[in-house]
Amino acid sequence: MATKVIVPKLGMSTEPITLIEWTAKEGDRVEKGSVVLIVETEKIRHDVEAEASGFIHILMEAGKEAPIGSAVALIAETEEKLKALQKEGVKEVAAIEAKEAPLAEAPAEVKGPPPAKAVVAATEVVVPKLGMSTEPITLIEWRAKEGDRVEKGTVVLVVETEKIRHDIEAEASGFLHILVEAGKEAPIGSAAGLIVATKEELEALQKGTPPAEAPPVEAEVLAAPKAEGERIQISPVARRMAEEHMIDISKVVGSGPEGRIVKEDIEREIEKKAVAPPVEAAAEMYQGRRVKSTIPLTGIRKAIAEHMHRSLSVSAQLTLMGELDVTELVKLRKKLVAQEEALGARITYTDLIVAAVAKLLKEYPQANASLIDNEIKLWEDINVAVAVALEEGLIVPVVRNADQKSLVEISKEVRTLAKKARERGLASEEVQGGTFTITNLGALGGGYRFETVIINQPESAILGTGGITDRAVVRDGKIVIRPIMTYYFTYDHRVFTGAVAAAFMNSLAQLLEAPGSLSEGISLT
Repeated sequence: MATKVIVPKLGMSTEPITLIEWTAKEGDRVEKGSVVLIVETEKIRHDVEAEASGFIHILMEAGKEAPIGSAVALIAETEEKLKALQKEGVKEVAAIEAKEAPLAEAPAEVKGPPPAKAVVAATEVVVPKLGMSTEPITLIEWRAKEGDRVEKGTVVLVVETEKIRHDIEAEASGFLHILVEAGKEAPIGSAAGLIVATKEELEALQKGTPPAEAPPVEAEVLAAPKAEGERIQISPVARRMAEEHMIDISKVVGSGPEGRIVKEDIEREIEKKAVAPPVEAAAEMYQGRRVKSTIPLTGIRKAIAEHMHRSLSVSAQLTLMGELDVTELVKLRKKLVAQEEALGARITYTDLIVAAVAKLLKEYPQANASLIDNEIKLWEDINVAVAVALEEGLIVPVVRNADQKSLVEISKEVRTLAKKARERGLASEEVQGGTFTITNLGALGGGYRFETVIINQPESAILGTGGITDRAVVRDGKIVIRPIMTYYFTYDHRVFTGAVAAAFMNSLAQLLEAPGSLSEGISLT
């Protein structure tokens, strides 16, 4: 089948990318590793390399925009397949390949494993698109081993994206052949495994997938490493891979045109690094610093890092800080805790803050809004997301329509969502659709502290609270001790102004300092 020229994801942007220039014309022969397309994003131009040698069929002209991950060209193996693509598209190429397949399997005297095309009726275990992310997805666990028989509808693979784990079911019954091991990342839409109907087909598939071998150096014409200070020619993909794996590119020999370092060169260096024997008493060095250990940025931690970086990149964030006198709130909670058995819930300060914020968001719709495509959308729903601490980071399950729920209902839902989060049992819809986020660091023993919390995009605000501590304050001209809670309210200045932010926090302070309305419907005796 023809090899796709894919629009890459570059930087944090998820916007379509502009095709600046095709360096090859329609029908030209291109070589694997050569630059065929130049694209532009975030004011920087990037080279896109051919993933295979062959004849190029351009699907989208230069000057147009294309979505990330889309195919903008196809590379056909032969001129006949190129003509079929130009005339009829991919289906005609598939027909040509179907005619070729019997020739590969008919002769009885042919020795060795059958080619991959001889394996029929293989059902792919496909990496799905989950949520809004277009990043590769981490394979957490295969529920079946290589060669095991699996039944249609059973869970064969667990993957993780955007802090949530998802089960992938077998689309057919048969024998499993694993293509990507657990712990690795796989692109969305790619096949992580194959399911075939018979053991014979499984064996043929396994034999038709030889282990990776290092490319024969004697067959390549390699350029000498660059002298110190000389400009190093390296493709953008290879440069990113080198940075991720801490490869010193000045010591890498390029095999691309004019000694250019390409992806395969870095892959070879990564393999060498993996199999190299440990050197006694020699610490790993990186740019003059000794490396104690290396922790891969994957899974939840990677999703959080990318989400937070993007949030700061796309919005104008300011943080308003202050103190709340929660004397009456503390008294109210003590009364509610005393009625835990009757209420069927143990009310926490987080529950009370969620109830208070949900009440106020009706009065301040700008804080319950999002800026999307140059439009400020004021949400009808008030869905309050509550940050839950996990070992790997934070996750924010959502209490939907919190303004329509009683304090007890909010408490029960927050507890249920937090439990599911810690057990990694949240569904994707339970972490999506939030309109405002609360993070209560006081629940973790935060004490008296101030922080600049980061907005959970695409929301316009987030409220952080610290622990409740006894502090000396002045009341009626006298110094007294009162329970004080710190707060830090970050808002998007593109959506609303500092005046609105101050009014919102003043109203919240009044509500928490006189919180009687939060316990409506509950008899406090």
